[in-house]
Amino acid sequence: MTPSASRTSRTSPRTPSTRVEHAIVDAAEELLVEQGPEALTVRAIAAAAGVAPMSVYNRLGGKQGVLDALLVRGFDGLTAALTGIASDDPYEDLLEAGRRYRRFARQHPSHYMLMFERAIEDYEPSVDALQHAQAAFRELELLVRRAIAAGVIADGDPTEIAQRLWATCHGSASLELHGIGFCEDVLAHQEATARTVLRGLRSTED
Repeated sequence: MTPSASRTSRTSPRTPSTRVEHAIVDAAEELLVEQGPEALTVRAIAAAAGVAPMSVYNRLGGKQGVLDALLVRGFDGLTAALTGIASDDPYEDLLEAGRRYRRFARQHPSHYMLMFERAIEDYEPSVDALQHAQAAFRELELLVRRAIAAGVIADGDPTEIAQRLWATCHGSASLELHGIGFCEDVLAHQEATARTVLRGLRSTED
């Protein structure tokens, strides 16, 4: 199931051409979730979508285009997960972003691996696809800007600070997905880690 908050089919009518494209990407997504990234061959995708292999090339430019489409769905889903965090406590909002990031990774592990771990050999995301990754990052950066403006964390480069927080979230989530960890209560550990990082941001570094 796609991690995106909503599907295009629910918001706009599709032409026959776009229906075929969506069918191909939907089929690839099901293969990714059910069988893993190694199942994503043009022939397997085409068979699952009920189209000829040439349709994958004609509609999406081949396997590269399909993977880009899956990457876009993944990062759009992460963006949706991080959007709308706006309580009266900017500090708590940053913690909530970390919780939502972890939840997304746990709910969509196959997408997460494709998004961050280059799970498919020789696949290099296009510039256009990576712009969707940037959109997800900007949601975190927005929360950092609010926290700085409220005096919750020390003034600094919002992009650099957001990157620190992203690295922390990703490291924790990746270790958990790979089953690498020695703490019994993973959730409590990750919450403590996030609070430790944020405490370090409260005062200006030397």
